[in-house]
Amino acid sequence: MRQFSIAAALFCLTIMLAVSGCGNSVDAEKIAAARLNLQLAEPQKTIDGLAELEPSAEYHYLKAIALDRLNRPGPAMAEIDFALETEPDVPKYKGLKLKFLLFQTNVEAIGQMIQLHEDNTSNPSVSLFSIYAYQAKTLRLAKLRKVRAAAAHRRRANDALVVCVRLIAEIPEFHTDVLNFAIQNGLKKDAELLADQLLELDPDNPNLARYKLEILVLAEKFDKAAEMARSIYHKNDRSELAAVLYSQILSQAKANKDYDREMRDLVQDHPRSVDTVTNYAIYLARSDRMAEAIKVTEYAIRQHKLIAPRSQLISTAISLPLEAGDAVLAQHELERYRQQLSDTYLIRLFEGRIHYLNKNYGEALDKLQSIVMADRREVGSARLLASEALKWIRTILNDEAVITQMKRAADDVKKLNLRIDLAQPDGDGKSKTGDSKKHGETKNESETKVDADAKNAGSDE
Repeated sequence: MRQFSIAAALFCLTIMLAVSGCGNSVDAEKIAAARLNLQLAEPQKTIDGLAELEPSAEYHYLKAIALDRLNRPGPAMAEIDFALETEPDVPKYKGLKLKFLLFQTNVEAIGQMIQLHEDNTSNPSVSLFSIYAYQAKTLRLAKLRKVRAAAAHRRRANDALVVCVRLIAEIPEFHTDVLNFAIQNGLKKDAELLADQLLELDPDNPNLARYKLEILVLAEKFDKAAEMARSIYHKNDRSELAAVLYSQILSQAKANKDYDREMRDLVQDHPRSVDTVTNYAIYLARSDRMAEAIKVTEYAIRQHKLIAPRSQLISTAISLPLEAGDAVLAQHELERYRQQLSDTYLIRLFEGRIHYLNKNYGEALDKLQSIVMADRREVGSARLLASEALKWIRTILNDEAVITQMKRAADDVKKLNLRIDLAQPDGDGKSKTGDSKKHGETKNESETKVDADAKNAGSDE
């Protein structure tokens, strides 16, 4: 079934490329195979297949996409530059170059991409690339409190996505990208259709099945998702990749004896798989078995000597009680492993969240804001943690308890300043006993600072 589906897709792509004039039939077939491999989430196979071809603009374009997915931005940029040298006026080549520049935080690329889309609104590739530009523009406008303009660009991003979904057959190399956007934007029917189309090509491929599983989880169809993941696991000879996928689904399902047994079997089959063990710990913690979850992470940490897997497991051990709202246990786990965590900003993130649980809101904000400020200076891992820190800053500033505390603190300062003001002697050495209302309405420097801080906190939100 798999071979038939892939062969059928390859035939359709080859015919489409031949009709569009993509070289001879052999070249067209290999280009079609490259696009199909990208659709199947096989970037390295794409590059290996292209190696048999004479370089062309389309060759460089597809190779750039594959290299980008292998997280090799430098070579990817070089390939799209080669494509543009050959055919500088092709909109999708221009669009991919601008997308790469966007991911290098090139601000000018935002406007250039939007203009390119306005000139090519029916081009599905350009429409896809433009979504990134509209998202970036939306964020910039939102930070400037330009709500209407931000909403307008968000709508334009949605309109571009509709074009991509409608013309998906023309851009198989971006099938998973469009599917991800459909899921993120809540286009349930479109997302499910796109996911089913992928699975028709290779029903037992874990890389493709995860999209369908994600849709089922979002619809809270956990049992159906678990059944599907279990089938994929066994059809893939219990591979580690399929085990991670299956354990991830089970970690979100409601615990029962059958799932308990399945989780234990997965960890027993793949004891060195950090992701599988992490998912098992999450599963236990979510079913009110925190002590067991901590024991699982503790044992796994002792089994790993390399820094990367140990750090991931240690982070899990601290995060689980944080998610459960247990500040005492989270603090215990942080102190237990503090010396083994080399990432200062990760420690600050944990400390900030613990302070928040302990209702030490000022200390929590200080810790979290230090990560964001470090990100602006491009310091270390702060760039990766800044989004998470910002999320928690917003959570804290939206907390009613925090708002009440800030108001109470401001009122206390006002009352204190008023008492000090009334206690000051006038020119005759007597305390001031004038109109207290008048004094209460007069803002001194300290009171103004408190008000300003409160406003700044709101603006940060």
